[in-house]
Amino acid sequence: MVQPNKLNVTISNRVPSSVTPSKSAELLRDVRLEDGFDIGGSLYAYNLDASGSGICRGSVFARREATLHPPTVFDGNAVNDKPMSFQAGIYAGQVITTEISSSKSTSPVETASHTPLIIRGDVTAPRVRLENAVVVGSVRADNAVIKDSIILGTALVKERLQIDNSVLISYNAGQVELAGRNTIIFPYAISDTPPRFDTERTKPAASVPKEDLPGDANEAWGRYLGLCFAETGCGGAEGLDAVAIACERHLTGSCPYTDVRVRTSDVRTTSRSGGESEAFALTLVDRLMNTEEMYETLDDITTILRTASYFNNFDDSAKEMFKVKYENNTSPLISMLYGIIKHSIEETS
Repeated sequence: MVQPNKLNVTISNRVPSSVTPSKSAELLRDVRLEDGFDIGGSLYAYNLDASGSGICRGSVFARREATLHPPTVFDGNAVNDKPMSFQAGIYAGQVITTEISSSKSTSPVETASHTPLIIRGDVTAPRVRLENAVVVGSVRADNAVIKDSIILGTALVKERLQIDNSVLISYNAGQVELAGRNTIIFPYAISDTPPRFDTERTKPAASVPKEDLPGDANEAWGRYLGLCFAETGCGGAEGLDAVAIACERHLTGSCPYTDVRVRTSDVRTTSRSGGESEAFALTLVDRLMNTEEMYETLDDITTILRTASYFNNFDDSAKEMFKVKYENNTSPLISMLYGIIKHSIEETS
């Protein structure tokens, strides 16, 4: 149903075209998306409020604020469960924020099939707060909070970036605070000041027997996912099948493998391009023995993410080739990445 008036429009079903202003008065119109929305094109709103399951197939522009309330009860393996999905990114003039129930029991980082909010494209606003989100693109902001989310791109934040129990390719920021256990796919990230590991906000691993915890179990750290694929890495005796973004030992703080961790001891002084200002790199590159394998893995990551970003522009044969190549890929990392974006690309098939 579409219910418009001079100040707002509510959409709760299929709209085959874009929802954009047709006259100057509609530039001030708020848009509310309710469960079941399906927009065939782009969307403009003065303020945007979206809730429940639905899809917007074009780009989203909110002049002031975009507030997202993804489905509260969601199991990606259930036939009837659909995510809130934006297929071409979101821009807001002031703030983009997700509002999540405090009673949530999991996140995409903990459970791969739990993807209640998928944004395929960049998320851009002066202030961004993402929680329980999967973004196939970068986050661009002045200030950003990324919590319990997977960012298959780079966090490009001018001022302050807070990362809490999340996964991202890398970051380029002013100040960086990391709480909990985070995962970095590319072993190099840069900031204007040394990254701060906030152990006080890191949840203790209460569910793990004390005798099974390493001495620094409650310390905040980052993990370089690439090292988890070594025989002595995160998979350990359980083998490579146990390696995942949702690694229980990593999330609870009981991981005994220090070679996968990125901490304050891994900060190196460097400079921005051109050497005009000092910067600080969080990196494991000087610890890696097989850099050739690392670069091959990064090429695969780049290919799958770039292809996913333009998936809806491919013809049917190209889409099928992409699925055949990656759906049953034997690489643990590529298999995980495909599983994360699967819901997004299936919407465009």
